[in-house]
Amino acid sequence: MKLSLVRTTYCAAFALLVCMLPRQSNCQVLDDLTEQGRSTLRKAGYTLQMFPMLQEKAGKGEAKAELALAWIYFIGEGVEKNNALALEWMSKAAEQGLAGAQDTIGPMYLLAKDLPNNYKLAKVWLQKAADRNERNAWNSLGVIYFQGLGEDVNVQEAIRCFRKASDLGSDRADSNLGSIYYEGKLVPKDLKESARYMQLAADKNNVRATYNLGVMYRDGLGVDKDENKAFQLFLRAANQFRYPAAQFNVAAAYYAGQGVQRDLILAYMWAKLAFDQGYKPRTNLVEILSAKMTPDQIADAQRQATLWLQEHEDKRAPEPNSSTP
Repeated sequence: MKLSLVRTTYCAAFALLVCMLPRQSNCQVLDDLTEQGRSTLRKAGYTLQMFPMLQEKAGKGEAKAELALAWIYFIGEGVEKNNALALEWMSKAAEQGLAGAQDTIGPMYLLAKDLPNNYKLAKVWLQKAADRNERNAWNSLGVIYFQGLGEDVNVQEAIRCFRKASDLGSDRADSNLGSIYYEGKLVPKDLKESARYMQLAADKNNVRATYNLGVMYRDGLGVDKDENKAFQLFLRAANQFRYPAAQFNVAAAYYAGQGVQRDLILAYMWAKLAFDQGYKPRTNLVEILSAKMTPDQIADAQRQATLWLQEHEDKRAPEPNSSTP
C-alpha cells in the first residue's frame, strides 16, 4: 500500500505495525528484547569474568543465574549467540516461577525461527503471561492469530487479543489495530477507527503510530486534513525517536512549505540526518537541495545537523522498514 509523502517528490509505504513479525529479522521486538537483556545484565553488574561462575550456579539450579545465562546466549554477550541455549536456560528459570523469565520466554520463542515448534511453544508461554494480564503477551497472541503462525489465521481472535492488550494500555496493540483497520484486508476498512487507534498509540509515544498519524493528517485519511498537525507529528517522531522516515518527512515539509514556513537550510539538515541513517528513498532530497543552495547555506545546514546529533546522541532510532512490536 502506498501513500503520498510529498506529492511532488516521493511516496512512502504506510507500514503495517504488527509486532514481532517473524518474517522480519529487524523487528523492533528483537531490539527491545536485546536492550531488555543488556539492561538486566548491567543491573546485575555482569562482566565476562563472571561467566564461569554463572554456569556453575545455573548448573545447581539457581534461577537468577539461569536467567542471566539465557540473556547472555540470546544477546551473544561475549559468547556466540545461541537461541537454543538461551531458551533452554530461560525455560528452566521460568519453570521455577521467575517472573522476568515467564514474561520473556514467549516473545523469545516467537523470534526463534531456527527452533522447531517455536510458535506453538511461544503460544503456550504467552497464554500463561496473558492469564496474568501481561499486555504485551496479549498483543503477541494477537500477532500469532492474525498472521497464522503455527496455526490457521483467526482474525476475530486476533482482534479480541489486540483489544484486550489495548485495554491494558499496550501502545503496540493500538498500532496493530490502527494498521488492521487502515489496510482493510481481513476486516472492513475503517479509516476513522484506524486514526482513533493510531492516536491512542501516539499518545503513548509509539513512534510508528506517531509517524503514521502524521501521514493520515497530511493526506486527510480518517481525519480532517491538517498539514500543520501532520508536521508536528513528524517533527515529534524525528526529534524524540530519531525516526528516519519522520526526519525525511520533516525535510520534505520544510522544502515544500507544507504545514510550516519554507526553509531550505532546515530541509537540508533533516534530509541529511535521515540519509546518514541509511534512509534512501527514490527521491534524493539532499541532492535536490544541494543544487538550490549556496555553499554557505549547505555548511550551515551541516553544522546544525552535527549539533542536533550531539544533543540527541542517546536516542535510539528504530529501523526504517521494521515492524513495530
